[in-house]
Amino acid sequence: SANPNTHMTKEAIMEAANQVMSQRQMALAKQDFLRSYKALNSPDSYNKALTEWNKVADPRIFQWEHMDAGEKKSMKGSMSAKEQADFRKKIERAVELGIVK
Repeated sequence: SANPNTHMTKEAIMEAANQVMSQRQMALAKQDFLRSYKALNSPDSYNKALTEWNKVADPRIFQWEHMDAGEKKSMKGSMSAKEQADFRKKIERAVELGIVK
């Protein structure tokens, strides 16, 4: 992962900072998502929920919602058609699970 530093351009620093923030948001979202399953004290339920989480775990999902149209276009442009389709599916499933809005 990238870490902002003084040898980077302003744009590169902002991109790296956004990536780091998205990773932290994802970690907090994971805790929130799994909290109710952990409270059930059922390893099977927790493991199923963790499996669902792992299918959609991608820090770019959390970065996406804070991007403007140009940044979204640039991110999509850096992906292959298959990667775009997979990313779209991850976002849709994350919304279904209540991980993102």
